[in-house]
Amino acid sequence: MKVVGYAIGVALVAVGFGGLLAHAADTQPVGWLTWFAGAVVVHDFLFVPVVLALAALVVRLPLRYRTPVQSAAVIGGTITIVSLPLVLGFGKSAGNPSQLPLDYGRNLLLVLAAIAVVTAVVIAGRALSARVRHRGSAQGRAWDRGEDHPNRRERSGGAVRTTRGRDRPGG
Repeated sequence: MKVVGYAIGVALVAVGFGGLLAHAADTQPVGWLTWFAGAVVVHDFLFVPVVLALAALVVRLPLRYRTPVQSAAVIGGTITIVSLPLVLGFGKSAGNPSQLPLDYGRNLLLVLAAIAVVTAVVIAGRALSARVRHRGSAQGRAWDRGEDHPNRRERSGGAVRTTRGRDRPGG
């Protein structure tokens, strides 16, 4: 079934390239190739390293905080990428002041700040909820230390044992 999907994809790409070359006066293949090559370079040398660096930082967070931070990063990154042409003023002309009339850079910062505030509120709510729910218990003390699974299984020699509260080394 994969082969059929690949064959259809290759056929559609061939039709696209055929149209690009058949209507070269209108499609400007050299400009398209430049844009495509630039997109590949930006993806591979800007987006991928930034996403991997953020992932390396986020994975260090306790599990209950990871989801809101990941969601904020995806939403904020998507909004930034979509609004970047507006922020940079692509399409703006001096002869028509009604094109791109707003301060898009400021507006983007306001939206990103709102996303950060909502994320902080969600994280604070999760921290407070966990603390109230488990106050005084061994699990609550583990949550306070940032552990996500206070009743975890550990290997001790050849046996597997479940550690709880004060049984845990250092607990």
